[in-house]
Amino acid sequence: MIIKHLLAVFTIIIFTAISCTPASKTMYAYGLQPDIIEKIDQANYGDLQKIQVGDVVQVKVSVIDPKQSEPFNLPQTAGGGSGATGGRGSGYAVDKEGMIELPNVGFVKIAGYSSRDAREVIRKEVAKYLIAPWVDVVVISYKVTFIGEVVTQGPITIPNERLSIIEGIAQAGGLPPTARYDRVWLIREENGERSYHLLNINSPKIFQSEYYYLRNNDIVYAEPNKTKQFLGANAPYVTAFTLAASVMALTLALLK
Repeated sequence: MIIKHLLAVFTIIIFTAISCTPASKTMYAYGLQPDIIEKIDQANYGDLQKIQVGDVVQVKVSVIDPKQSEPFNLPQTAGGGSGATGGRGSGYAVDKEGMIELPNVGFVKIAGYSSRDAREVIRKEVAKYLIAPWVDVVVISYKVTFIGEVVTQGPITIPNERLSIIEGIAQAGGLPPTARYDRVWLIREENGERSYHLLNINSPKIFQSEYYYLRNNDIVYAEPNKTKQFLGANAPYVTAFTLAASVMALTLALLK
């Protein structure tokens, strides 16, 4: 009888440990107040993403007469997309010098520019051969990788060159209760440097963070909380409790 009571107490301890994380610690922007209006700096909208070496971009040149602009675009493949010159996918790969090679134009440097600014750079080059050309530039290789305590680990694409940390986490399936909402790491590589930034998704101040918007090739790592550590496969507590539970089960079987 005493063994049964001990087993019940043991079970209660386990469930108490699992549920020890307060609900307020597993909420996004906890404490956010209603009816608050904040200004968003639209001037930086086009500067959120910069084209980098290794990116793949699609470039479309157009004029009133499609036949005139055709020689300045990549040929259409059988599947309807454009082929890539020295690149991958359906666009131009930015080489180590930060350039792409356009048909009948030659090399144009676009690394370090936003897609909006790259359009103007390319348009000026194409305007040497065409009258009033229209140019569209789209980066098709933007991605962010999520690891750690997220529901779905791995890379996700940035479809419109603008993705916030909240939107990215949502696309990764969200943060489970075993994640630390106050310790989400952003690892960023740019200009030959790697930087590490600690974000608090649990605080409403996340919306004012300079790292609220993600950039190409960012890595987001969500730390596990104590519950995850307590229940981890290699945690010493789990080994000890498993052994204790096995001994109790064996003792109960022998007493029957």
